[in-house]
Amino acid sequence: MAWRLIWSDEFGGNALDRTKWDSQLWYGRTHNQELQYYTDEDVSVMDGMCRLRAQKREYVVNGVTWHYTSGIIASHAHFSQLFGK
Repeated sequence: MAWRLIWSDEFGGNALDRTKWDSQLWYGRTHNQELQYYTDEDVSVMDGMCRLRAQKREYVVNGVTWHYTSGIIASHAHFSQLFGK
C-alpha cells in the first residue's frame, strides 16, 4: 500500500491558516500547573515557518501575574486522523 498525503501546511503567507489551525482556542488557558500563560500574540507566521515564542515577562490577567507567556496552536478542531504516518 502506498502512503498518500492527506494533510499538510507549508505556512505560506503571514498568518495562520485558520481553516487548519486554532490558537484562540487556547488563549488564556493553562494546563497541568504550567508556569506560562498562552497568548495569541506569541504565535506568528513568517518565511514559511510558524513561530511559537516563549517569553519571560510579567503578564497580568484578572489580577494574577504570570511570569512567562508562550504561544500554542492546535489542529484537533479542524482535522482528525485515526492512523497514519
